[in-house]
Amino acid sequence: MGELLSLIVVLTWFGGPAVAWGFIFSKVITPQGATPNIVLFWVVLICMELILIILFRSLVLKCPKCGKLYALKEFKRITLDKRYTTVTELRKNYHGQGTHEESVLATEYTDRVYYKCQYCGYEKDQIEKYIIK
Repeated sequence: MGELLSLIVVLTWFGGPAVAWGFIFSKVITPQGATPNIVLFWVVLICMELILIILFRSLVLKCPKCGKLYALKEFKRITLDKRYTTVTELRKNYHGQGTHEESVLATEYTDRVYYKCQYCGYEKDQIEKYIIK
């Protein structure tokens, strides 16, 4: 679940500027009458985002003791707390255009996750919170 959250954070952080740069490239930088090579631009931009995601994930799983990337592996997860709550989310209207806010039942978990380095044996733990709808 932590990897999914990291992926969402990275895509949100870099995805917004990517859309903005795509708009600027297609409207402002390309002169009138010229056809922009927008497909190449988006391919390069998506490749850059994938590289950033891989880099971010490797730094998250880096062992602080030996310094190797992708070294920490989860070997144990203990649920410390489980609470039932509601989350407000936007939903599409059934009989028309637009959206509305609706409260949805969800479960909030608090876990203690244990990691171990597969090279040097270093162990660490951290608290992880996540919500399942």
